[in-house]
Amino acid sequence: MRLRRVVCRHGRLEAVRGVDLEVRAGERIALTGTNGSGKTTLLRAVLGLHRQADGEIVVGGRGCRSAAEWAWRRRACGWIPRTGCRCAGRCQPLASTDMGSVSRQLPTLHPTIGYPTGGAAQHTPEFAAHGKSPGADRAVLDGAIALGLVAVDLATSASQRRRLLDGVAARRPASGA
Repeated sequence: MRLRRVVCRHGRLEAVRGVDLEVRAGERIALTGTNGSGKTTLLRAVLGLHRQADGEIVVGGRGCRSAAEWAWRRRACGWIPRTGCRCAGRCQPLASTDMGSVSRQLPTLHPTIGYPTGGAAQHTPEFAAHGKSPGADRAVLDGAIALGLVAVDLATSASQRRRLLDGVAARRPASGA
């Protein structure tokens, strides 16, 4: 997958600005950033679910111009979409559910990272502006450090590593099933 100078907008708000990224076959990446920084918008643009305003997106050496090409791309790219609140408007979600969707499919660590937002609602231009602050950057780094320390614990503790591997094995379907 190759992205060159990709730009995406939500109205006048430039949600994704000039992204260059290359992911080779078999590589796995983590797309990180604060809420409202454009991660979901970029992934949706790769799948053709959000129109890109500029730039180029190529997957498997193929661009997309037709419905058939977009259908192929959606099959070629693994993505677990955000699921919304299913309470018919009776509640207000408190956080993004992207990682909640992933955790239904894979063992997952998802730290809750907080930073001042001035009361702005998530996934709004105001929220995105707060997400670009030094305090938000520090919060994301703190979360990354915490996840790194968990990885160190797993790598250095035989009992924790065994517990993780046993849990993964227990979730695998039996062969021949």
